[in-house]
Amino acid sequence: MASSIDPPDSDHPPTEGSGTAVLGAPPAAVLGAPPAPVRWMRALEASHWPDRLTALYRPLAAAVAGPPDSSRDRFLTGRWLGHALHPVLVLTPVGMWSATTALDLVGGPSAGPAARRLLGIGLLATPSAVATGLAEWRPTAGGPRRVGLAHAAANTGASTLMLLSYLARRRGSRTTGTVLALAGNSLTGLAGYLGGHLTVVNRVASRNPTFDNWSATG
Repeated sequence: MASSIDPPDSDHPPTEGSGTAVLGAPPAAVLGAPPAPVRWMRALEASHWPDRLTALYRPLAAAVAGPPDSSRDRFLTGRWLGHALHPVLVLTPVGMWSATTALDLVGGPSAGPAARRLLGIGLLATPSAVATGLAEWRPTAGGPRRVGLAHAAANTGASTLMLLSYLARRRGSRTTGTVLALAGNSLTGLAGYLGGHLTVVNRVASRNPTFDNWSATG
């Protein structure tokens, strides 16, 4: 299994001449100023404020994943699967919570029980997604580590809001539950953007080394 960390330049996106093709990228001379999200992500990678969260998440990652290259670590990083397990497991909570908000907004009062059940299923699926995410994040450093910390913080906030939404619904406060779930899904969207940056730009994802030399045509 290849490491979750690429060579030392992994803090930066591939550039022309780096040996990595950037699909659809125009020549550097016509790129102009990068869009705002690119500037924000570069600032996040260079910022040191996320480092304060390391003391919280690093021991948790070690406790969840076990020693590096242990059987638990190999399972959580998808050694047996061929690539990272985390993207597979995040689909359940994200899907359940998106469906919850859809029912809240267009399902009417009769959809309340179904929305609550879907929200609960998403909460039950969250620990496995968290465990695999921590295992992927643990070996990172520099910019990718900081993006991963922001990703984890956004997901923590989203999960907390979803739990509060579920409890509000159990108490009969559907309106409060709807607002909390909508806010939670907003944070989930932010976390998804950060996760996409980790995998696409920072190339943080465990994979079987066979794929490193696999041609595009197979």
